[in-house]
Amino acid sequence: MMRLLRFTVLALALVLLTSGAALAYLLQDANRFKPEIETLIANQTGVDVRIAGDLDWQLWPPVSVRASEVSASHEGRDWQAGRLSLDLDVANLLRDPDQWRVQALTVADVTLRDRGGVLTISQARLADLAPRRAAPLAASLSY
Repeated sequence: MMRLLRFTVLALALVLLTSGAALAYLLQDANRFKPEIETLIANQTGVDVRIAGDLDWQLWPPVSVRASEVSASHEGRDWQAGRLSLDLDVANLLRDPDQWRVQALTVADVTLRDRGGVLTISQARLADLAPRRAAPLAASLSY
């Protein structure tokens, strides 16, 4: 009986270790998912997005996604962002997406070109963002 228990615990530990190592390997380099993320954004929004810089994530608290050198073009407007950061509440990721909360959305070094006009956003931060609810915005803009 003791031998069976020892074997079972050892087998479970081996499975957990192998699964953890495989997950770590798959998630270590976020940059390899850039084409899929760009395609997903284009399919969901109709906006062509390109992530030319690094894509990085942090999986524990909070879940964060960071991207640099992001550009988009839509309806005659060209956007370029030097940095973009999104922090999500881990507990809400298990719920319906309509109930997700974004702890913070930060963009920096953003330029919008639109028919001769240029808007520059040095930094903007939205905090405690949720669907169908107003969120505080702090920004530094020039036009």
